[in-house]
Amino acid sequence: MIVLVKMDTDKGLMDIPYALLFLGSALEKAGYDVKVFHQLSSGIDKITKFVKNNNPLFVGVSTCTGPTTKLTADLSKSIKSVCDVPIVWGGVHPSIFPWQTLAENYVDIVVVGEDKNNKVDLANAIKKKKDLSKVKGVGYKKNGKIIINPSRPLESDLGKFDIAWHLVNLESYIKNRDIRYNSEKMLIYIASRGCPYRCGFCYNPMFNRGTWRPFPTKKVVSDILMLKQEYDIDGVVFWDDNFFVDKRRSLDILKEIDLPWYGDIRANYIDDSYAKKLVQYKCNRLLVGAESGSDRILKLIRKGLTTKELISAYKVCKKNKIPISYSFVVGFPTETWQDSLDTVKFIFKLIDIYPDNPVGPIMGVYMPYPGSDLYDVSVKLGFKPPSRTEDWGVFNRYAVDFDLPWVDNKKMDALIKGYDTWTSSCITKTSWRYDLMVMKKIYEARVNNSCFFAPHEIYLHRGLRDYTKKLLVSLGLKLPSGQYFGSS
Repeated sequence: MIVLVKMDTDKGLMDIPYALLFLGSALEKAGYDVKVFHQLSSGIDKITKFVKNNNPLFVGVSTCTGPTTKLTADLSKSIKSVCDVPIVWGGVHPSIFPWQTLAENYVDIVVVGEDKNNKVDLANAIKKKKDLSKVKGVGYKKNGKIIINPSRPLESDLGKFDIAWHLVNLESYIKNRDIRYNSEKMLIYIASRGCPYRCGFCYNPMFNRGTWRPFPTKKVVSDILMLKQEYDIDGVVFWDDNFFVDKRRSLDILKEIDLPWYGDIRANYIDDSYAKKLVQYKCNRLLVGAESGSDRILKLIRKGLTTKELISAYKVCKKNKIPISYSFVVGFPTETWQDSLDTVKFIFKLIDIYPDNPVGPIMGVYMPYPGSDLYDVSVKLGFKPPSRTEDWGVFNRYAVDFDLPWVDNKKMDALIKGYDTWTSSCITKTSWRYDLMVMKKIYEARVNNSCFFAPHEIYLHRGLRDYTKKLLVSLGLKLPSGQYFGSS
C-alpha cells in the first residue's frame, strides 16, 4: 500500500486534490493499492495512526509554499515519531527547494516536478530495494549526503493522465462548493497545465518550464459530462493557470459541457465579440490577474498588460453584464508607497466604471515565491528566506506576517486589512449584506491622505461582524450568504 496525503486549510479542503488523483491512478495501474487522505491539521493523528497500523511502502505528501507547508511538516514529524516509513515530499515547494526540504530530518525523499511517472519509478525502486540513483526527478539522502538526480522531461501528452475519482468522496467536494459561484453543486476541474507567459512573480516559468499543455478536449468534455450525469453537478470551476490560451478550444469545451462556469482569463483576451461568446456559453464569473494599478510595476513584473487594457476589458464585461473580479497585489520589489496607493485608487476607478458588478476586486500583499524571477530580486533587496521548511507556512497574502524590507510593513498590513474590511462590507453585491458605507469613506480618506496610523475601525468592524455572527448562530438562524461573514 501507498498512502498519499494533502494537508490543507479550511478553504483548500473544498478543492479536489487532483495531483493525488492523477498519481493514484498511475500507481494503481502499476499494481499498487492506494489510500488518499485530504485533511486539516485536526486529521494528523488519524493519518499517523493509519500509517503506523498499515506500514505502507511510503507516504507521499503534496504541498505548495504557504500554510500547507507547515501543516505538511507537522504531519511528517508526527509519522516519524511513531514509525520509520519513508516520507516522500512532492509538489511545487519541494520541487523548487529540494535541498532545503531534504535537509529536514522528517523528509526522506523529494520528487522534483510532475510526480506521476517519477513516483511510479520511485515506488518500484523502493519495493525492490534498488538504488535510487537511476530514478529521474527525485532527490534523496545517502550516507548523510543529499543527492538530486537529473530531472525528467515534462509529459507532452496529458491524455496519458487519468483521474482516480474513486479515491475521494466526490460528493463532499460538490456539496461544499463556495457560494461565491452562485451554485449549489459546482465542482473544480483542471483542463490544462502551465502558462506560456513569464510573469516575474509566478512559479510557472520554473515549474512548468514556460509551457502550456492542454488535456485533450474530448477527455475534458467526457470527464465533465460524466460528472454532470453521475453527480448532477450544475457548474464547473476551471482552476487552470490559464484556461484560455487556446481561445477556440476553450469555446469548444464550454459549448459541449453546456453548464454555467467560472474561470481565470487574461484581460487582453477579452474583447466584445469574445465576451458575447462567453455569455452565450453560460459564463458565471471571470477572474483576471490584474496585479497592479501602476504601469511601471506592470512592466517590471512582465505582466504584458497596461492599465489601459485592464480598463478596456472591465468596460467590455460591464457592457455584456459579466461578473468579473480583478486580483491585485501590492508590495512588489521596488514598489513605492505611492505605487501601492495608486493601485488602490485604480480599484476605486474600476468600481466607479462598473458599480453594479456583483463581485469585487481582490487585493493581497506580494509574497516572494521561490522559483520566480522576482524572488531573486527580493533576496537582493534584503528579503530573508526562512531557513527551515516549516517556516514558509507564514506566507499569507492577506496579512503581512513576514518582512518585506522595501516597504513599511505596518502601513502595508493596515492597507491590506483596511481594504479587506471595506470590501467585506461595501463592495460585493451579494444576496444579503451590510452596507457600512462609513467604512468606505474612512478607507478612501486614509488612502487619499496616505494615513494608516491606528486603524481602530478595522478591529471595531471585525468585532461587530463576529458578534453578529455569534448572535445569529446562538439564535439558531442561518448565516446570510456573502463576503461579510467570510463565505466568499
